[in-house]
Amino acid sequence: MSGSLGKLAACAVLVASLGACSKEQALVPSDYSPYVELGVDNEAAFSDLYLQKERHILFTCLQEEGFDVPFQAVGPLSSFQTDGGWTVELASQYGFGISIEAPFNGPPAAEDPVEAILQWAAEDGTSEENLEELKEALLGSEAERADYDAYVLEAFDRGDTATDIPPGCYGATFELFGQIDHVIGPFFDAYYQLLDEELHRPTLLDAYDEWSRCMITAGFSDFGEVPTDVPDLLADEFSRLLSATGGNASEDELAQFQENERAIAVSTLTCESASRIGELNNEAKSRAGQRISELISPDQMAQIRSDFYRLVEVRE
Repeated sequence: MSGSLGKLAACAVLVASLGACSKEQALVPSDYSPYVELGVDNEAAFSDLYLQKERHILFTCLQEEGFDVPFQAVGPLSSFQTDGGWTVELASQYGFGISIEAPFNGPPAAEDPVEAILQWAAEDGTSEENLEELKEALLGSEAERADYDAYVLEAFDRGDTATDIPPGCYGATFELFGQIDHVIGPFFDAYYQLLDEELHRPTLLDAYDEWSRCMITAGFSDFGEVPTDVPDLLADEFSRLLSATGGNASEDELAQFQENERAIAVSTLTCESASRIGELNNEAKSRAGQRISELISPDQMAQIRSDFYRLVEVRE
């Protein structure tokens, strides 16, 4: 959400925005996710609600600007998600899906809505002049975009956060994000601060050390300190291969990289299982969930949930 809170500030922020902290206890499952407090199953389901509202805002704005763009042109409403976790069996076939195309189950990755609309318009035979008008409605005029880009760069140079809304219909979606963040941000900031504390317990840090030793024993010593580092480091290595070959790696080079990727992926997951990182992470989430349930009462959480659904509700 909007950034980490200080260790001692979590309760204070909740008090300021939600009322007094509650001492009520709650039973928290071992696979706890803060998103269930909003009445959704997981982060992907949360994203779907946001994306649906975002696209509806764009669609409505363009209609008001006089553009007859069908709703389906705004892009898919589902964010990317796989069917279950990445397993050793999948890793033995596809690595991490970096150099080997892997068949994913579930809905496709959500397209950028602006690109989706402009692509639809181009394929629909829209003239260059009308395409430019549509782009202007979406993103503002060229001068407005230049002014906004300059404002963002100036804010960055000062070390500030750009808070102004971008021009055009797409800017309205930024306003939606700000409204949602205002409603749920304090809760998520407090939860993730607590989770960060739980993730730094000695038992979990020892598990990561055990994972690193396991990877070294398997012959892979340069792939980060935690399992989540590995796909990014592999992707960087694959990018360097493509860059060095001008995007035309030989069959032998590609086959060798793919074989290595499979071996690294299998070792990553095998060592992760042996060191109990997943199990200990779930225990940390459960403890953080227990602690956040002691900071906020059921009535306060119900109010957050109600305000959130009011913001993402799509009214026809």
